[in-house]
Amino acid sequence: ILGRTLTMDAAGEPLNMTVTEVVSVLGPLHVIQGRLDIRLALTDIRWGQRQLGTANVVLRNVVLRPGNPPSIKAAPLELILTIPSRTVDTLVRETRPEVSVEIDDDAVARLHWARRPGWANVELDVDLDRAAAPPVLRLTPRAFNVARRRVHLPGRTQQFPVPLTRLPADLRLIDVATRPAALRVAAVLPEWRVPR
Repeated sequence: ILGRTLTMDAAGEPLNMTVTEVVSVLGPLHVIQGRLDIRLALTDIRWGQRQLGTANVVLRNVVLRPGNPPSIKAAPLELILTIPSRTVDTLVRETRPEVSVEIDDDAVARLHWARRPGWANVELDVDLDRAAAPPVLRLTPRAFNVARRRVHLPGRTQQFPVPLTRLPADLRLIDVATRPAALRVAAVLPEWRVPR
């Protein structure tokens, strides 16, 4: 699958990705059991019209079955996805069109009023509420910046919940954290098969 572009359906939209690296862990016990672990590096990830950036995927307990084409199944699949700031903004605007989100090169997330982004901004803490169904991305204001002044906000400031309603049903989010100009998302799929 190295260099191949994989396409699958994810919540009703095509998900495309290119495999750029494959590393396998293959020991004697893995050979006897016919199972192994594989790490993939993915680039050019597109979900519908959204550019999702890059990902590292670990396929656990991979079972290879001969055929034309051969069948590959993993259970579970561990995913770490790095989403560019621009795509994060697009996803937030789909549920909250009045605001704009930017993650700068220092990994600080900022919320702007979409109609006047240069007036002021609010620095945010980004957390994931995994217990909610569907999972909810919580944007909690930390500080308010206006006219070169930074004002710390109280800890009980109202949060901006962003429900993540369009995720595949069996995808379980583990963690969400800011990175320079990006959002890092860790997730697990209980089972995955190579699309044909």
